[in-house]
Amino acid sequence: MAEKQMVNLFIRVDRKHKERFKVWCEKRGISMNRLIVIFLDKVVEEGKIPFVVEGDIEVKRAGRGYADETRACFQVEKEKKEKFRKIVNEYYGMDMAVVVKMFMGYCIKYNKL
Repeated sequence: MAEKQMVNLFIRVDRKHKERFKVWCEKRGISMNRLIVIFLDKVVEEGKIPFVVEGDIEVKRAGRGYADETRACFQVEKEKKEKFRKIVNEYYGMDMAVVVKMFMGYCIKYNKL
């Protein structure tokens, strides 16, 4: 069986948002990276985002030069990252980073996966 190629998925995220998500994950005994991988797997498997996209889920646009931003890096399978990108771009017209941040916000806000 061939080894799967792993790549990085980088997102810029508000520092406080990332820290809240990290604490949320730790309380459940799972790493941020593992939960993001599970989320990508679910999106690719179902061909859609597995929650209702609501406008009240906190997603601050982080970009270069914001004082309160940081980067989050997740190790994911290259093939799944590309499939995830295709699904969120083509069907939702969204960037991967925005969808990942929405998932982080969803977990925190609704206290569930």
